[in-house]
Amino acid sequence: MAIGGQQLSELKKILGHYVKNNKREGLNAVRDLLGQLKKSGAIKEMGCEEKCATCAWGKPGAPSWDGQCLLWDLWESLEDLEPNAMPSKDIRRKAAALSKALESAPAPEARRK
Repeated sequence: MAIGGQQLSELKKILGHYVKNNKREGLNAVRDLLGQLKKSGAIKEMGCEEKCATCAWGKPGAPSWDGQCLLWDLWESLEDLEPNAMPSKDIRRKAAALSKALESAPAPEARRK
């Protein structure tokens, strides 16, 4: 498994635990992994073509000017969140949506049916 695939597998696992248990440590780990994926460009290597409207990781009905990727939408919400700050309900909702998308599609190029 390539490094991006390993990171993605770890992200799915940790994100799933966070969604179930709402533990802040899990959310911090999710933020760290998303940051690694963003900085390394691993998502591009995994097949992201920035076609969010048809991607299984895309936000349904998101306008083109909005962040359309569930992965990066969560990252942007977590990026500036203080390590001990209480996450908003919006972050929990975004985490749950991304977790569901990652479970249903193993890679960004997997299309919705």
